[in-house]
Amino acid sequence: MQEQSARRWQEEQPQQIESWYNSTRMEMHKGEVSDWNNYIGSMLSDLGMLRVLWKNPEQNQELIVETQNAFYRKAIQDPGFCQRALELDSSELEQRIALAQSYEQRGWKQPFNPFRARAEYMVYTMDHYFSIILLIVLSGCCLIGVWIWARMYESGSVRLMLALPYKKGQLFTAFLILNLGISFLFLAAVCGFLWLAGLSLCGNDPLLIVENGQILPCSQAALQNLSYVVILCLMVSCMSMAVSVFVRLVSDSLIILTVMMMALYFLLRTVHFFCQLPWLVWTIVFACIVVSTVLSRRKFGFEN
Repeated sequence: MQEQSARRWQEEQPQQIESWYNSTRMEMHKGEVSDWNNYIGSMLSDLGMLRVLWKNPEQNQELIVETQNAFYRKAIQDPGFCQRALELDSSELEQRIALAQSYEQRGWKQPFNPFRARAEYMVYTMDHYFSIILLIVLSGCCLIGVWIWARMYESGSVRLMLALPYKKGQLFTAFLILNLGISFLFLAAVCGFLWLAGLSLCGNDPLLIVENGQILPCSQAALQNLSYVVILCLMVSCMSMAVSVFVRLVSDSLIILTVMMMALYFLLRTVHFFCQLPWLVWTIVFACIVVSTVLSRRKFGFEN
């Protein structure tokens, strides 16, 4: 997925430069003030250089990044021109310049292609919005819960468990810890696989990203967003436990959980950053965790 985004970006950039070049040349011909013509002419010169550099992008990566940053610094001096010719608003240009300055302040090399599948970026793309990979992780947590609880009831092994010299509350807590422990290990395994896959493909050069209006190192953003993913994994694990305890059949539990997961996916897939979700949503998530755990514990306590 990230390789496709990287290739698409590299294919679209020359087309965008060509469009900006033609629009800027038209703006220059329309101008009547010499100073304004000189200003547009300077930008046209940068775009012309970029057109040449993009003919061999692999060998001109550093020059392309440097020339583009110089072009953005010039373009932002006239927001009206930017909106007409470049089809970019001044805030987006300011953000690009701020990003370049942040790389310079940290002493990091600004990447030529920000969408390459770096190690940290692979994890970040999984946990900052409701991606397909995150759906797979949550579905795996549901399967783990069904395998532990519904399978235990369907096979009749729950009677053997209850015959052990332990209180029902202790048995329930042990199985709950087992459920959550395996779910979080599965999440850690997926994150580790993504990190290693990105490392093997494109290494792990330091990367800055813009998240929710802030410029952050990719590793910091990935770790911050991972806390939201942990909460969602906790919720679906508890929900799968509750469904399995009440339904007691593997097939029926999977059908119900599939419907719930699809509803959750279509509800949250438009969210770009989990931190943007209102507190009401996270309150509902925590309520689902608590209610599912309490109801499951009570149902388990009535077993004979």
